[in-house]
Amino acid sequence: MNRRTGSFVRRLPAQLAFLFFCLYAGAQDNVAAQFANYPFLLRLEHTTGKSKVCVLLRRDGDFHLEHTQSDDTLVSEGQISQSELLKLKQTLDSDELQKLSQEKIVPPLLYSMNGQLQVNVFRTDHWQSLLFPDATSQVSFIQTLKPLVTWLNTLHSEPHREVSEDAGKNNCLPPKELKLTIRVGESAVPAADAVSTVTPAASGKPQFNQPNPFLMRYSRDRVSNGNLDRTCVIVNPSGRYRMEIGNQPATFKMKTAVFEGSITDDQLKELVQLLDAPDLKTLHHQNRIAGVTVVDADVVSLAIPREDETQQLIFSGYVGTRPHNKGPIPNVTDDTTSVEPVQNWLETAIVSKKLEPVKSVPPDNCATAP
Repeated sequence: MNRRTGSFVRRLPAQLAFLFFCLYAGAQDNVAAQFANYPFLLRLEHTTGKSKVCVLLRRDGDFHLEHTQSDDTLVSEGQISQSELLKLKQTLDSDELQKLSQEKIVPPLLYSMNGQLQVNVFRTDHWQSLLFPDATSQVSFIQTLKPLVTWLNTLHSEPHREVSEDAGKNNCLPPKELKLTIRVGESAVPAADAVSTVTPAASGKPQFNQPNPFLMRYSRDRVSNGNLDRTCVIVNPSGRYRMEIGNQPATFKMKTAVFEGSITDDQLKELVQLLDAPDLKTLHHQNRIAGVTVVDADVVSLAIPREDETQQLIFSGYVGTRPHNKGPIPNVTDDTTSVEPVQNWLETAIVSKKLEPVKSVPPDNCATAP
């Protein structure tokens, strides 16, 4: 209890002070109990090639599963057995997974754009959110993650019913708001309104993070003559941004500099207008590099959170090698006209600025906004 609350209680008559403490303790217990009964346990999302699978699992074993290929999504709902649920909980409660944080996940400078895995586990009163940008970033934690991916890939064989895409597709996200209430006697008071008896920490709702809220995430990877270069930028809704610039000559370790700052209100307004442009907002384009050994490559990725899901755009241009010295050299050029306004904005507002690196912040491939 803080100092102001304590002085307030000392001025109350003894009976009222006792009642206050009873209400305070009771409210704390009720909120703790409601967190304990929070209905959701796990969200997984796994992207491979042109396919994406996600699931939202409740504590009682009910699941909501979505499998997306191209523009079609198969939605199904069902329930896993209690023995399977217990086995899964043991995996989720492993020390390695519980102690894992986003900062410990080291992203490669150039990745295959394949095998992205997002893991969200509800922990007591918050979501533990982890993003593995590709399969290589999972290697150090493979013993912990493999059972989760295996379980996800076999979930379609569990008893289930199919749901229409229009009625059921929600990107496996929990409801935007779940009301937590504090019960005193027979009455119920919304937790957000019970400021006289509950501290802010006790009255908060569990938040679902993916992993940090952001307005836009952009990255560009270039490969030329055995040299890898990456620039990524993530901007949050307030205008704060993080930029990382990395370079990795062949056979040498990656070197990455991290920069942070803020854009102006006018620049933020301009960016929002660019991101909401109709041609960009309705665009579906994911040309991933998969199964190709490249000599030169230029990959642009743009992620924009929309109402119910994150719009993910990927543009790839590359020159590949001859497979077994047979046939022509694969050569792909993507049309990036639709994202060039955003690229021009980034160059003017952020990239061209003379910024000093932030040495105390480790690189994370712009996975989290500042």
